[in-house]
Amino acid sequence: MNFIKFIFCSKNNYNFFKGLKHIIVELFFGVQIVDLISDTSSIENKQSYRLTQGNRTTDENLLSSTGMIGNVSNFIPETIITNFFKKTIQNTIIDKHFKTYGFLQESGEGMFRAKKDNLHLLSPYRIFINSLWMAIEIFVSIIVYFLSGQVEMSVLSMFILESLRKFKI
Repeated sequence: MNFIKFIFCSKNNYNFFKGLKHIIVELFFGVQIVDLISDTSSIENKQSYRLTQGNRTTDENLLSSTGMIGNVSNFIPETIITNFFKKTIQNTIIDKHFKTYGFLQESGEGMFRAKKDNLHLLSPYRIFINSLWMAIEIFVSIIVYFLSGQVEMSVLSMFILESLRKFKI
């Protein structure tokens, strides 16, 4: 499968602009969402612990029951900015992280948990998001340099973009 088609489309055949909206949301919040998925993937459910009496088990049904189960809002980072984009972030999590990437699996009506089989894909996803940010910063700084002719303006533009990326209040 073509990587660009995989990023901008999914099994539901999105249009380009909906895919672009998801990419923008992923740029700003994707790493935080993936961190939440990763952090909650190792939470052991009380039921599986009780069934094994605290001993380690090799039963696949019990092993697959680890991971926090929650609705989509549990995988949204709690910041001031995310409160403004909560519905868009929820759509991105469902359309991209659940349906396309398979980072989440459904565990009941509207409830999700980390999908153990795809947790190894979280690191390449983080690398992709960070690389995309770096490419955007370089592209914008080159454009600003050619338009202004000043290195200071180019550095300022990179500082502003890096501030947007790092300091999500």
